Amino acid sequence: MFLYPQVTSYLSFGSVLNGFQGQVSDLEITIDDLKKERDGHKAAYDKENKIEQNVIDTVFPNTPEKLEVVRLMEDYATYLSTSFGDFEFTSINFQEPIEEEGYKVLPFQTSIHASQKNFDRFLAFVDFSGDIAPESQDHIRLMEISNISLRYRGVDKTGKDQGVDFDVQLNAYSK
Repeated sequence: MFLYPQVTSYLSFGSVLNGFQGQVSDLEITIDDLKKERDGHKAAYDKENKIEQNVIDTVFPNTPEKLEVVRLMEDYATYLSTSFGDFEFTSINFQEPIEEEGYKVLPFQTSIHASQKNFDRFLAFVDFSGDIAPESQDHIRLMEISNISLRYRGVDKTGKDQGVDFDVQLNAYSK
């Protein structure tokens, strides 16, 4: 009595087993596809991570390189003077780097003569420094103005802007 109801299950076991083996094969294919997809996502992540790390290293470098700061300021001065006119660094003086908790501060002072519009552009340049947004084309080392003094030269008899002379104390940051 016990075996009779089980006979139909026993006879159909082969087809059930074949169905399960088909499902296992399908799952193995799915696992291989998932591994390939995971590897593709990992490669894209690694590429994006490298790009982001380069941006962070540009904005927040490992060392307080004085030469890099001079090059940055000179390049910007050249850009402003060739594109928009009157902008000139007359001096740049560095102080010793200050070690803070987790980062370094490189204080420096510079004297600049610029037109009033280029003075505004310089302030915007410093304000933009440290931006790590991916849509930004240029990433600028993180800086801040700690002190600024300026002398407005006024306008001449023809109404031409004579510009401003300003001394600015800046801090450049690094890891």
